[in-house]
Amino acid sequence: MEDNEFFWRLHFLLGSIVFTLSNYHMLLSMEKKSFKDSAEIESVLHRMIPVLSAGLQARGEKTFFSRI
Repeated sequence: MEDNEFFWRLHFLLGSIVFTLSNYHMLLSMEKKSFKDSAEIESVLHRMIPVLSAGLQARGEKTFFSRI
């Protein structure tokens, strides 16, 4: 992976982490209202880690999803 590709992926990864952890209580109340369930921080991280990992392993910038 090229340096600039890694930079952007790391940027998106850190943004996801910061947003989720800084808004944890709001997300928790939204989940409780919508699904009558509330997740512990461990289960949130358990869900988040595979998503973040997949983001780092996704196809590169030079492989386009569709032609624009």
